[in-house]
Amino acid sequence: MLKKLTRLAKRQGVSFRQTYGRVSKRALAKSGRYFHARQNRRAMREVRRLKTMLGRVIRDIGRKIAGDALLGRIFEEILAFATCLYNQKKNDKNKMYSLNWRFHAHA
Repeated sequence: MLKKLTRLAKRQGVSFRQTYGRVSKRALAKSGRYFHARQNRRAMREVRRLKTMLGRVIRDIGRKIAGDALLGRIFEEILAFATCLYNQKKNDKNKMYSLNWRFHAHA
């Protein structure tokens, strides 16, 4: 989701404080390796870092498009899914597992 948000923002000319491109890629790879090695505490630390980065990007986009109605409409759907993904908890009933099919037109 982080990659999809930053890609769409770049296309629309919205600049960021940080894009978290390299560090998010590295954190995702590390979390996969740690889960595979059954080092769950380390893996969850990387997942928390990814979630923190996603929250920062969501808030940054929200600040940048606050006054622009056109950008608000463009980002409306993807930001709704991003905040839903960001706010979901472990025990939620309706979780989102995959977003690949939803944003193929924007990607």
